[in-house]
Amino acid sequence: MHTNAAAVHYKMRNRTFVVRDTPEHIDFHIKTGDYFDFIATAIGLFEEALGTSTATARERALAQNLRRDLRYVNATYKIVPKTD
Repeated sequence: MHTNAAAVHYKMRNRTFVVRDTPEHIDFHIKTGDYFDFIATAIGLFEEALGTSTATARERALAQNLRRDLRYVNATYKIVPKTD
């Protein structure tokens, strides 16, 4: 369980995105097996905002590649608690 997490507000231009990364919210997504998809969706919101900003093609491609990689990880792996 994460100890220093809190709801974080990200401001991009005229849009505000709220990512509720409280320990309970993160644990919920891990237990339901969609944490990486959740992160990919959040990055998609940033990617959308980048499309309306002065972001470079490289920055937009980075967001797109991160989303693709996270979806791959979600489809291929499962997060399990550490045993130490």
